[in-house]
Amino acid sequence: MELILRRQDELARSFKDLQAWSLKDLAPAALSVLGVLFGAGLANWSTSRLQKRRLESERDGSRAMAGIAAASKLSEFKSRQLYELYAPLEALLLQNVTVRGELYRMLMESHCADRKYEMRPDPRGRKGQSLFVVPADGTDAIPFRLIEQMAYLQANHDNVMGPVGEIVSVNGRIVALLHEKIGLVRSDNRKLSKRLGRFLAHQGVLQAIAFPAGAAGSAPLPSYTTTFPRRLDKLVKRDAETLRKEIRDWESITLGWLGPFVPVPRGDNGDA
Repeated sequence: MELILRRQDELARSFKDLQAWSLKDLAPAALSVLGVLFGAGLANWSTSRLQKRRLESERDGSRAMAGIAAASKLSEFKSRQLYELYAPLEALLLQNVTVRGELYRMLMESHCADRKYEMRPDPRGRKGQSLFVVPADGTDAIPFRLIEQMAYLQANHDNVMGPVGEIVSVNGRIVALLHEKIGLVRSDNRKLSKRLGRFLAHQGVLQAIAFPAGAAGSAPLPSYTTTFPRRLDKLVKRDAETLRKEIRDWESITLGWLGPFVPVPRGDNGDA
């Protein structure tokens, strides 16, 4: 009986020792496994987060590149508008105004028994003066209109037909430019589009009246008049200045991007 009780005590002590040893031995392994699982989960979360950020960055970068490409195309089109249409048109209109000024000077210096020519304030103009025909009989002065006065000039002012021919020639070059580049007119400037249409009509009548044989042969001359559109040169100049500013602004933006990569020339800091 004592032997049996002793065996039970030994088995109980062995079981307690085994239990204590198992818990002590398994705890680090369990912690290691948990650590591995936590690390794997953390790595997976971090990788997923980084991938999401990378995709968002790539998407934002693609949008930015698309925006830059579109802005570059728009800037390129604005350059075409300025250098292919507006700048040449500005120069030709300035030439037109200059030749007209010479024609007006010659008329004011002329001596006709039935009339004289004077620069007077034009009630239809916003500011400035226009050339008026002042009849010698005291009747009301009328604004000088080249188309309306063409027959009189041809009969009484043969000396001014040189500037008249130059005006027609310059206008012809404007017409050729518009026919080739009319699609480059700024679409938001409806006033300019309307005045350009009137200019084309004006030049057609002026050409036919100034040089009827060369322009229309035996065809009858137009029986209507079309005045040169007021403020045409101002509208063209305003658009040209807007385009120049927009192009300068775009160049400043692009230079800002390239700034860190463009070497500074020596001597810019005052060094010899």
